[in-house]
Amino acid sequence: MNNVEKSEYLNEGIRSLQEAIRTENPLVVAIKFSLRVRLKKVLEGTRGMEIYDALVNRLISINLPFQEEELLAISDAIKVSSYPSYIDVFPKELFIIDLGI
Repeated sequence: MNNVEKSEYLNEGIRSLQEAIRTENPLVVAIKFSLRVRLKKVLEGTRGMEIYDALVNRLISINLPFQEEELLAISDAIKVSSYPSYIDVFPKELFIIDLGI
């Protein structure tokens, strides 16, 4: 998949979760897990995988509210990313890892 396809794939999952939350679908938790898998597939093979666990726990928490704005911003950044490693999508987080903090 190219970056545009990855972004659309992620956006499709985000829209599905938004709809499930809006309609109070009893499968919201399952849809959150599905979105987590989508994010993992999008980040596989990139430096974004280094922060995957922190991202999903913060943005797509099972017990806490869904952080859709931040996840949409990440999806938009992936769409226009010019680096295959996504260092331009997660500059602060990856810089902290590189410093060993």
